[in-house]
Amino acid sequence: MLNATIRNGVINESDGVINEAINISATEQAVFVVIKKESRITKVELQKETSLGKSTIDRAIKALKEKCLIERVGFNKTGYWKIINKGL
Repeated sequence: MLNATIRNGVINESDGVINEAINISATEQAVFVVIKKESRITKVELQKETSLGKSTIDRAIKALKEKCLIERVGFNKTGYWKIINKGL
């Protein structure tokens, strides 16, 4: 299994150091990258784009929400995904 570290935190103005890191799985990273490119993507389109199953997509989205990396704005049909930390 592959894990990636995405930096999430405040950059210190004096030294440019990021104070906090969040570990995400390769699956979560794949879903995150696609959502970042297309905020209005549906779960069905995510499945096609990533070749992952529905349950896997659901788990990845849940994990990304819990890690405060994404949030859903609006309704399921008409809403969109919002990247909470644009620096990622």
